[in-house]
Amino acid sequence: MNNKLEKKLKDAGCPQNIDIGGKNYDQNGQLWIASLEARPLPPQDTYVPTLSELIEACGVSFRELEKYSNTENGKLVYYWAAYAIDDATGRMTGGSKFKGSTPEESVANLWMALNKKS
Repeated sequence: MNNKLEKKLKDAGCPQNIDIGGKNYDQNGQLWIASLEARPLPPQDTYVPTLSELIEACGVSFRELEKYSNTENGKLVYYWAAYAIDDATGRMTGGSKFKGSTPEESVANLWMALNKKS
């Protein structure tokens, strides 16, 4: 995950992995994700969640992750897309596809969309 995306996640409210008793809590004391590798971070650092943590954080809204290929200027290019369930029936609509150059980036984009501050 690149630094720009890490900062976007942090600015969007991604919990910064505060370790209390082997579980991660956000700044407000809400349970984020249980992890054996939890550790507190200095305020200037940014916690980079794993792909598994990002998927778990999306909760029931996460639907699937797919890898696509496309030919651009004669070169094979890959991208990833994370999908969300958009309505009570479990169907996906056109606005539920979040692209990225890596699986982590696409699921991070999905998480940010699900947690967008109004």
